[in-house]
Amino acid sequence: MSESFDVAVIGSGPGGYSAAIRCAQKGASVAVVEKGFVGGTCLNRGCIPSKTLLASAHTLLMLKHATLMGIDVAAPTANWPKIQARKDAIVAAFRKGVTGLIQSHKVKIIPGRAVVTTPGKIKIESQAGPSEIQAKNIILATGSHPIELPTMPFDGQSVISSKEALALEQIPTSMVIVGGGVIGVCSAYYLARRGAAVTVLERDEIGKGASFGNAGTIAPGHGPINKPGRVLQAIRSMRDQLSPLYVAPRWDPALAQWLWRFSRKCTKEHVEHCLRVLGPMGHATSELFQRLADEEALECGYRQSGYYEVFRSQAAMNSAAREAGLMRDHGYRPETLAGSAVREREGAVNQSVVGAVFFPEAATVNPYRFVCEVAQRARRHGASFVTGAEVTEVLVANGRVKGVRTTAGEEVTADQVLLAAGAYTPRLTGKLRIPLPLQPAKGYHRDRDPEVGRTPRLGSTIMLGEKSVFCTPMDGFVRFAGTLEFSGVNFEFRQPRLEQLTNAAKLYLDGMADDVSLSEWCGLRPCISDGLPVIGPVLGLDGLFLATGHAMLGLTLGPVTGQLIADYMLDGRPGMDVAGLRVDRF
Repeated sequence: MSESFDVAVIGSGPGGYSAAIRCAQKGASVAVVEKGFVGGTCLNRGCIPSKTLLASAHTLLMLKHATLMGIDVAAPTANWPKIQARKDAIVAAFRKGVTGLIQSHKVKIIPGRAVVTTPGKIKIESQAGPSEIQAKNIILATGSHPIELPTMPFDGQSVISSKEALALEQIPTSMVIVGGGVIGVCSAYYLARRGAAVTVLERDEIGKGASFGNAGTIAPGHGPINKPGRVLQAIRSMRDQLSPLYVAPRWDPALAQWLWRFSRKCTKEHVEHCLRVLGPMGHATSELFQRLADEEALECGYRQSGYYEVFRSQAAMNSAAREAGLMRDHGYRPETLAGSAVREREGAVNQSVVGAVFFPEAATVNPYRFVCEVAQRARRHGASFVTGAEVTEVLVANGRVKGVRTTAGEEVTADQVLLAAGAYTPRLTGKLRIPLPLQPAKGYHRDRDPEVGRTPRLGSTIMLGEKSVFCTPMDGFVRFAGTLEFSGVNFEFRQPRLEQLTNAAKLYLDGMADDVSLSEWCGLRPCISDGLPVIGPVLGLDGLFLATGHAMLGLTLGPVTGQLIADYMLDGRPGMDVAGLRVDRF
């Protein structure tokens, strides 16, 4: 004969057991039917275990930052089995407490799966066999459960629910980043800061690629290299080795296709599209730079001093003023100045300059020191770096990334791989048949010691508008950097183009003369044909991500790219709308 109750509650989560206890307090005979553990989702696979794991993670993070508070702690690490054991013990203790609370109010707990067959009757299926109870009142407190996507059912391995996520036997994600420039290092920092196991493989030394010779100007809110008039400039450049944008004449079908794609995007409409994407990223990256400088105490000469883009022709000045107007539409505050006003602020600007645009949101940093400092902070968070490790192949099996292979033949296994190899990325994506219209664009720099009559001392960075040369004061020297030279993957110095950096400065600045350079350098910037980087997952290859093609904005977008990659790789989605940077847009 079945038992009868005044009230039967199906489900013993917070809603169910609270209702059962209240009914019992009112004098009713009550039963609670539970198919799983007492306490429901919240106690067993929701709030309580999540907060317990978060507490462990927070403690680990505090220990990693202990040195900043004057406390020396020797390399704290996460012991995952112990963390899980602590979580399980806390959940078990809470479960025992809730069970005792229910029973103390004379509520009967019946294990099993409940099915209401007719009004007032409940069939219960349990390991002990089927049974039935009757109840004058039935309360349904069955809570919720994770929903499956039709095309991605839970399998407990590749696709898991919150239940499996909280019971993992090991931290699942091991990540390899190919490339130790500003993009790879910033990605490693933000991933490691969130507890991911990250290894960076760099073919040379950390920060010694394009990041090393960067102009050092953080220029948020600026548009792409694709602009109206660029195509004609590129054609003319083939006859002028001193052109800011120079295409070396040669037979190169890939370059020809790239130039054709590039030309189709040299429109006003495309510039506006790019600013809609890059504008919000610029605001975000400015905040991240400031936060990095403050929280991590980076020693890299970071200062938000703005920069001037100066012009010797009124036509060029008018064009720059129009572009500044587009930036204002996206929350930036560029200021147009007459030549005399520029000279009041920067005495080295000569009388030939007719006007300028000042960008107050811009900042200056020593790019190599920045990359090295961020890499050091990433190490503190647990990231590891391997130099002299050139990756030749991404290993894939059954549509999923398994790791990478180096020139030494070593296979490095990983659950996820990020390709942030700059101009070398196509060598890896090509083997995987991933369309990536990327060309290397060579840039140059010359560093000079500021001396009266030879190299002027500058208060802020000055960009020579018609010549696309940055003159950046940093760490006691002035760096002259710029130009885009499409001549393939090589490090051949074209001496006239190198000399053009300082020769151009003589046209705009007083106090310039021939002098010995402290450093001369050339490096390769990765340029995508539509002027926007690619950031995100590769569809069809689970676990593979790209972050490359930043052209002249690599330093500027380094922190925000790193944060976006961390969002993609750990959360499966970015923290802001960057659909315009999809890998599959070509």
